[in-house]
Amino acid sequence: MAVASTVEEYIGGYPPEVRVLLLRLRETLRQAVPNGVETMALGMPTLMVDGSPVISWVAAKKHVTVQTRGQLPPALAREAEDYRVDDGVQFPYRKEVPFEFIADLAKHLAANPR
Repeated sequence: MAVASTVEEYIGGYPPEVRVLLLRLRETLRQAVPNGVETMALGMPTLMVDGSPVISWVAAKKHVTVQTRGQLPPALAREAEDYRVDDGVQFPYRKEVPFEFIADLAKHLAANPR
């Protein structure tokens, strides 16, 4: 598979049932960070604010990972415990994806850049 040059191409490379989830994730992040500029960085859809990456996400066969880029405050860290992986939070497609939590996460990261 060729590397996607746009977020549309990236999402379009997945099966329809995954695309629906990715489109909702994308919209959730756009609404949470309305001043974010969407781009592809290191092969991942990424929201940038003032030229700095705020949040990225990557889809895999069975899950989507949202890269958190830094420490989370205690309240968000507790909520993320069940989903935490080394580079972010991972949500299996077979479970309900917590879009409200993802929006809160994106808002925090946008307000607290690294």
